[in-house]
Amino acid sequence: MGLRRLRSLEEPPPEKPAKKEPVPQTPVQIVEQTHEEADQIQKEIKEIDVLIKQSSNEVERLAQRNAQLTNKL
Repeated sequence: MGLRRLRSLEEPPPEKPAKKEPVPQTPVQIVEQTHEEADQIQKEIKEIDVLIKQSSNEVERLAQRNAQLTNKL
């Protein structure tokens, strides 16, 4: 195992892939892309809101159940 470690230290690190140059966009394309991204973000926010509401409802149910069990004791 020690020999493997030494060999790996001798090998040069793998080359990183070359970054692609950004394609120039027109202002109209930038605005369209921004609108699409904003729409996607709004959808994701709505999904998060639904999850938060579901979690809040579950917490409320569990709190009620806990109170009922406490009262039985």
